[in-house]
Amino acid sequence: MSETDVKSPVLRTLTSGDVLFYEGDSGESAYVVESGVIEIRHFKEEEYITLAELKEGTLFGEIALIDKRPRSATAIATSDAVVREITKNYFLEYLESSPDVAFEIMQRLAGYARNASDVLLKARITACLEKVQKGNETGRDLKVFISSPGDVIPERRIAKRVMGELNKEFSGQISLIPILWEEEPLLASETFQAQIEAPHETDLYLGILWSRIGSPLPESILRPDGTRYDSGTAFEFEDAMNAYQKKGTPEMLLYRKLGAPTISLDQKDQVMERLKQMELLDQYIKKWFIGEDGSYVGAFHNFETEEDFGNILETHLRKLVQKKLKNKE
Repeated sequence: MSETDVKSPVLRTLTSGDVLFYEGDSGESAYVVESGVIEIRHFKEEEYITLAELKEGTLFGEIALIDKRPRSATAIATSDAVVREITKNYFLEYLESSPDVAFEIMQRLAGYARNASDVLLKARITACLEKVQKGNETGRDLKVFISSPGDVIPERRIAKRVMGELNKEFSGQISLIPILWEEEPLLASETFQAQIEAPHETDLYLGILWSRIGSPLPESILRPDGTRYDSGTAFEFEDAMNAYQKKGTPEMLLYRKLGAPTISLDQKDQVMERLKQMELLDQYIKKWFIGEDGSYVGAFHNFETEEDFGNILETHLRKLVQKKLKNKE
Protein backbone atom coordinates (compact mmCIF):
# COMPACT_ATOMS: atom_id res chain seq x y z
CA MET A 1 0.00 0.00 0.00
CA SER A 2 1.44 3.37 -0.99
CA GLU A 3 0.50 6.80 0.22
CA THR A 4 0.36 10.04 -1.75
CA ASP A 5 0.73 13.08 0.47
CA VAL A 6 -1.22 15.80 -1.34
CA LYS A 7 -2.61 17.69 1.59
CA SER A 8 -4.54 16.89 4.74
CA PRO A 9 -6.75 14.91 4.45
CA VAL A 10 -4.42 12.62 2.47
CA LEU A 11 -5.08 10.06 -0.26
CA ARG A 12 -4.15 6.41 0.22
CA THR A 13 -3.76 4.11 -2.77
CA LEU A 14 -4.49 0.41 -2.19
CA THR A 15 -4.19 -2.69 -4.33
CA SER A 16 -6.64 -5.58 -4.15
CA GLY A 17 -6.15 -7.45 -0.88
CA ASP A 18 -4.64 -4.54 1.07
CA VAL A 19 -6.08 -4.19 4.58
CA LEU A 20 -6.82 -0.61 5.59
CA PHE A 21 -7.48 -1.48 9.23
CA TYR A 22 -8.26 -4.56 11.30
CA GLU A 23 -11.07 -5.23 13.73
CA GLY A 24 -9.81 -4.19 17.17
CA ASP A 25 -7.45 -1.48 15.88
CA SER A 26 -7.68 1.96 17.48
CA GLY A 27 -9.67 4.43 15.41
CA GLU A 28 -7.37 7.25 14.36
CA SER A 29 -9.00 8.18 11.03
CA ALA A 30 -12.19 8.15 9.02
CA TYR A 31 -12.15 7.42 5.26
CA VAL A 32 -14.01 8.27 2.08
CA VAL A 33 -13.86 5.92 -0.92
CA GLU A 34 -12.56 7.87 -3.92
CA SER A 35 -12.48 4.87 -6.31
CA GLY A 36 -12.63 1.08 -6.22
CA VAL A 37 -14.36 -1.13 -3.65
CA ILE A 38 -13.71 -1.51 0.09
CA GLU A 39 -15.24 -4.48 1.87
CA ILE A 40 -16.15 -4.31 5.56
CA ARG A 41 -15.77 -7.69 7.30
CA HIS A 42 -16.52 -8.95 10.79
CA PHE A 43 -14.79 -12.02 12.24
CA LYS A 44 -17.33 -14.38 13.79
CA GLU A 45 -17.00 -18.04 14.74
CA GLU A 46 -13.63 -18.44 12.99
CA GLU A 47 -14.73 -16.91 9.70
CA TYR A 48 -15.18 -13.50 8.15
CA ILE A 49 -18.67 -12.24 7.39
CA THR A 50 -19.06 -9.50 4.79
CA LEU A 51 -21.04 -6.64 6.28
CA ALA A 52 -20.89 -4.17 3.40
CA GLU A 53 -19.25 -3.32 0.10
CA LEU A 54 -18.39 0.36 -0.08
CA LYS A 55 -18.01 2.23 -3.35
CA GLU A 56 -17.12 5.74 -4.52
CA GLY A 57 -18.31 8.54 -2.25
CA THR A 58 -18.98 6.37 0.81
CA LEU A 59 -17.74 7.53 4.21
CA PHE A 60 -16.69 4.84 6.71
CA GLY A 61 -14.71 4.36 9.92
CA GLU A 62 -16.11 7.50 11.52
CA ILE A 63 -17.77 5.79 14.49
CA ALA A 64 -14.47 4.69 16.06
CA LEU A 65 -13.12 8.19 15.43
CA ILE A 66 -16.01 9.80 17.31
CA ASP A 67 -16.50 7.44 20.25
CA LYS A 68 -12.79 6.47 20.59
CA ARG A 69 -13.51 2.74 20.79
CA PRO A 70 -11.58 0.05 18.83
CA ARG A 71 -12.61 -0.75 15.26
CA SER A 72 -15.65 -3.02 15.17
CA ALA A 73 -14.76 -4.53 11.78
CA THR A 74 -11.96 -4.99 9.23
CA ALA A 75 -11.72 -2.90 6.04
CA ILE A 76 -10.05 -4.53 3.03
CA ALA A 77 -9.73 -3.49 -0.62
CA THR A 78 -11.31 -6.04 -2.98
CA SER A 79 -10.04 -4.13 -6.02
CA ASP A 80 -7.48 -1.44 -6.67
CA ALA A 81 -8.81 1.52 -4.70
CA VAL A 82 -8.12 5.04 -3.49
CA VAL A 83 -9.45 6.32 -0.17
CA ARG A 84 -9.21 9.74 1.43
CA GLU A 85 -7.98 9.55 5.00
CA ILE A 86 -9.43 12.09 7.41
CA THR A 87 -7.47 12.26 10.66
CA LYS A 88 -8.87 13.45 13.97
CA ASN A 89 -7.22 16.84 13.50
CA TYR A 90 -9.13 17.48 10.28
CA PHE A 91 -12.37 15.61 10.99
CA LEU A 92 -14.47 18.56 12.18
CA GLU A 93 -12.97 20.80 9.49
CA TYR A 94 -13.96 18.20 6.89
CA LEU A 95 -17.53 18.04 8.24
CA GLU A 96 -17.77 21.85 8.14
CA SER A 97 -16.77 21.92 4.48
CA SER A 98 -18.92 18.88 3.63
CA PRO A 99 -22.43 19.37 5.08
CA ASP A 100 -23.79 16.42 3.11
CA VAL A 101 -21.26 14.13 4.78
CA ALA A 102 -22.10 15.56 8.21
CA PHE A 103 -25.78 14.88 7.57
CA GLU A 104 -24.95 11.32 6.47
CA ILE A 105 -23.07 10.72 9.72
CA MET A 106 -26.00 12.02 11.74
CA GLN A 107 -28.42 9.71 9.91
CA ARG A 108 -26.12 6.73 10.37
CA LEU A 109 -25.59 7.37 14.07
CA ALA A 110 -29.33 7.83 14.55
CA GLY A 111 -29.91 4.46 12.89
CA TYR A 112 -27.34 2.79 15.11
CA ALA A 113 -28.93 4.31 18.19
CA ARG A 114 -32.39 2.98 17.21
CA ASN A 115 -31.07 -0.52 16.53
CA ALA A 116 -28.69 -0.89 19.49
CA SER A 117 -29.91 -3.36 22.11
CA ASP A 118 -27.14 -2.58 24.60
CA VAL A 119 -28.28 0.32 26.81
CA LEU A 120 -24.73 1.63 27.31
CA LEU A 121 -23.99 1.35 23.60
CA LYS A 122 -27.15 3.27 22.78
CA ALA A 123 -26.19 5.97 25.25
CA ARG A 124 -22.70 6.29 23.71
CA ILE A 125 -24.11 6.53 20.20
CA THR A 126 -26.69 9.10 21.26
CA ALA A 127 -23.91 11.19 22.84
CA CYS A 128 -21.91 10.94 19.60
CA LEU A 129 -24.96 12.02 17.61
CA GLU A 130 -25.37 15.09 19.81
CA LYS A 131 -21.67 15.90 19.32
CA VAL A 132 -21.99 15.75 15.52
CA GLN A 133 -25.24 17.71 15.65
CA LYS A 134 -23.59 20.45 17.69
CA GLY A 135 -20.63 20.56 15.35
CA ASN A 136 -22.92 20.71 12.32
CA GLU A 137 -24.92 23.59 13.78
CA THR A 138 -21.83 25.60 14.64
CA GLY A 139 -20.89 27.98 11.86
CA ARG A 140 -17.46 29.07 10.78
CA ASP A 141 -15.27 30.95 13.25
CA LEU A 142 -13.82 34.23 11.97
CA LYS A 143 -10.85 35.45 13.98
CA VAL A 144 -10.76 39.24 14.26
CA PHE A 145 -7.46 40.83 15.31
CA ILE A 146 -8.18 44.11 17.11
CA SER A 147 -5.16 46.38 16.75
CA SER A 148 -4.65 49.78 18.39
CA PRO A 149 -2.43 51.82 20.71
CA GLY A 150 -3.59 52.23 24.30
CA ASP A 151 -5.54 55.46 23.80
CA VAL A 152 -8.70 53.79 22.47
CA ILE A 153 -9.47 51.23 25.19
CA PRO A 154 -13.20 52.12 25.24
CA GLU A 155 -13.42 51.51 21.49
CA ARG A 156 -11.74 48.11 21.89
CA ARG A 157 -14.41 47.14 24.41
CA ILE A 158 -17.10 48.38 22.06
CA ALA A 159 -15.67 46.24 19.26
CA LYS A 160 -15.88 43.16 21.46
CA ARG A 161 -19.46 44.00 22.46
CA VAL A 162 -20.54 44.54 18.85
CA MET A 163 -19.09 41.16 17.85
CA GLY A 164 -20.95 39.50 20.70
CA GLU A 165 -24.23 41.00 19.51
CA LEU A 166 -23.60 39.94 15.92
CA ASN A 167 -22.74 36.43 17.08
CA LYS A 168 -26.24 36.19 18.57
CA GLU A 169 -27.74 37.51 15.33
CA PHE A 170 -25.84 35.02 13.16
CA SER A 171 -25.81 32.14 15.65
CA GLY A 172 -25.04 28.82 13.98
CA GLN A 173 -23.76 30.52 10.83
CA ILE A 174 -20.67 32.56 11.68
CA SER A 175 -18.96 33.38 14.96
CA LEU A 176 -16.68 36.41 15.28
CA ILE A 177 -13.77 35.68 17.64
CA PRO A 178 -12.03 38.87 18.87
CA ILE A 179 -8.27 38.66 19.45
CA LEU A 180 -7.45 41.15 22.23
CA TRP A 181 -4.03 41.51 23.83
CA GLU A 182 -5.55 42.67 27.12
CA GLU A 183 -7.30 39.31 27.51
CA GLU A 184 -4.14 37.24 27.06
CA PRO A 185 -2.00 36.01 30.02
CA LEU A 186 1.06 37.91 28.82
CA LEU A 187 4.33 36.95 30.49
CA ALA A 188 6.93 39.50 31.55
CA SER A 189 9.65 37.34 30.01
CA GLU A 190 8.43 37.79 26.41
CA THR A 191 7.38 40.66 24.13
CA PHE A 192 3.71 41.36 23.44
CA GLN A 193 4.10 40.32 19.81
CA ALA A 194 5.65 36.95 20.69
CA GLN A 195 2.65 35.98 22.82
CA ILE A 196 -0.30 37.11 20.68
CA GLU A 197 -1.68 35.39 17.62
CA ALA A 198 -0.23 37.21 14.61
CA PRO A 199 -2.61 39.28 12.45
CA HIS A 200 -1.63 37.32 9.31
CA GLU A 201 -3.06 34.18 10.95
CA THR A 202 -6.52 35.73 11.40
CA ASP A 203 -9.46 36.39 9.06
CA LEU A 204 -10.00 40.11 9.70
CA TYR A 205 -7.74 42.91 10.86
CA LEU A 206 -9.56 45.68 12.75
CA GLY A 207 -7.39 48.74 13.38
CA ILE A 208 -8.44 51.64 15.62
CA LEU A 209 -6.39 54.86 15.79
CA TRP A 210 -6.74 58.23 17.46
CA SER A 211 -3.89 60.35 18.80
CA ARG A 212 -0.82 58.13 18.97
CA ILE A 213 1.06 55.49 17.01
CA GLY A 214 2.79 53.97 20.05
CA SER A 215 6.37 53.21 21.03
CA PRO A 216 9.05 51.61 18.80
CA LEU A 217 9.49 47.85 19.11
CA PRO A 218 12.76 46.36 20.39
CA GLU A 219 15.54 45.66 17.92
CA SER A 220 14.78 41.95 18.16
CA ILE A 221 11.67 42.62 16.02
CA LEU A 222 12.65 44.19 12.69
CA ARG A 223 11.13 44.65 9.26
CA PRO A 224 12.42 42.45 6.43
CA ASP A 225 14.62 45.37 5.36
CA GLY A 226 16.20 45.56 8.82
CA THR A 227 14.48 48.75 10.00
CA ARG A 228 12.59 49.01 13.30
CA TYR A 229 8.83 49.16 13.42
CA ASP A 230 7.36 52.47 14.57
CA SER A 231 5.30 50.62 17.19
CA GLY A 232 3.43 47.43 17.96
CA THR A 233 0.42 48.85 16.14
CA ALA A 234 2.57 49.51 13.07
CA PHE A 235 3.90 45.95 13.23
CA GLU A 236 0.37 44.55 13.39
CA PHE A 237 -0.86 46.68 10.50
CA GLU A 238 2.10 45.83 8.26
CA ASP A 239 1.91 42.13 9.16
CA ALA A 240 -1.74 42.07 8.09
CA MET A 241 -1.13 44.19 4.98
CA ASN A 242 1.78 42.04 3.78
CA ALA A 243 -0.31 38.90 4.24
CA TYR A 244 -3.26 40.43 2.40
CA GLN A 245 -1.08 41.44 -0.53
CA LYS A 246 0.29 37.89 -0.77
CA LYS A 247 -2.78 35.73 -0.14
CA GLY A 248 -5.85 37.98 0.07
CA THR A 249 -6.34 37.60 3.84
CA PRO A 250 -6.92 38.96 6.38
CA GLU A 251 -9.43 41.51 5.17
CA MET A 252 -8.70 44.90 6.70
CA LEU A 253 -10.81 47.59 8.32
CA LEU A 254 -9.23 50.77 9.75
CA TYR A 255 -10.94 53.44 11.86
CA ARG A 256 -9.64 56.78 13.14
CA LYS A 257 -11.17 58.88 15.88
CA LEU A 258 -11.38 62.59 15.12
CA GLY A 259 -10.57 65.37 17.59
CA ALA A 260 -7.73 65.82 20.03
CA PRO A 261 -7.54 64.30 23.51
CA THR A 262 -8.01 66.57 26.51
CA ILE A 263 -4.74 67.30 28.29
CA SER A 264 -3.99 69.95 30.85
CA LEU A 265 -1.63 72.62 29.52
CA ASP A 266 0.13 72.54 32.88
CA GLN A 267 1.47 69.09 31.95
CA LYS A 268 3.94 70.42 29.41
CA ASP A 269 5.84 67.16 28.92
CA GLN A 270 2.64 65.22 28.24
CA VAL A 271 1.43 67.89 25.82
CA MET A 272 4.68 67.78 23.84
CA GLU A 273 4.72 63.98 23.81
CA ARG A 274 1.13 63.82 22.59
CA LEU A 275 1.82 66.37 19.84
CA LYS A 276 4.80 64.29 18.75
CA GLN A 277 2.70 61.14 18.71
CA MET A 278 -0.04 62.80 16.66
CA GLU A 279 2.55 63.97 14.13
CA LEU A 280 4.03 60.47 13.88
CA LEU A 281 0.56 59.01 13.39
CA ASP A 282 -0.25 61.51 10.63
CA GLN A 283 3.01 60.64 8.89
CA TYR A 284 2.27 56.92 9.13
CA ILE A 285 -1.22 57.33 7.68
CA LYS A 286 0.13 59.45 4.82
CA LYS A 287 2.77 56.81 4.11
CA TRP A 288 0.24 54.02 3.71
CA PHE A 289 -2.96 55.70 2.58
CA ILE A 290 -2.08 58.84 0.62
CA GLY A 291 -0.23 58.79 -2.70
CA GLU A 292 2.38 61.27 -3.87
CA ASP A 293 -0.30 63.18 -5.79
CA GLY A 294 -2.46 63.50 -2.65
CA SER A 295 -4.98 60.84 -3.68
CA TYR A 296 -6.14 58.14 -1.27
CA VAL A 297 -4.69 54.74 -2.14
CA GLY A 298 -6.47 52.94 0.72
CA ALA A 299 -9.72 53.43 2.59
CA PHE A 300 -10.22 54.14 6.28
CA HIS A 301 -13.19 55.37 8.30
CA ASN A 302 -13.42 58.40 10.59
CA PHE A 303 -15.66 58.63 13.65
CA GLU A 304 -16.21 61.22 16.37
CA THR A 305 -17.79 59.52 19.38
CA GLU A 306 -17.84 56.07 20.93
CA GLU A 307 -21.48 55.75 19.90
CA ASP A 308 -20.59 56.62 16.30
CA PHE A 309 -17.87 53.98 16.30
CA GLY A 310 -20.20 51.29 17.63
CA ASN A 311 -22.86 52.03 15.02
CA ILE A 312 -20.40 52.21 12.10
CA LEU A 313 -18.57 49.05 13.14
CA GLU A 314 -21.79 47.10 13.59
CA THR A 315 -22.94 48.09 10.10
CA HIS A 316 -19.62 47.18 8.50
CA LEU A 317 -19.21 43.84 10.27
CA ARG A 318 -22.80 42.84 9.52
CA LYS A 319 -22.28 43.50 5.82
CA LEU A 320 -19.03 41.53 5.81
CA VAL A 321 -20.71 38.58 7.53
CA GLN A 322 -23.64 38.69 5.12
CA LYS A 323 -21.23 38.76 2.20
CA LYS A 324 -19.35 35.72 3.50
CA LEU A 325 -22.59 33.82 4.06
CA LYS A 326 -23.74 34.66 0.55
CA ASN A 327 -20.44 33.50 -0.95
CA LYS A 328 -20.74 30.27 1.04
CA GLU A 329 -24.09 29.38 -0.57
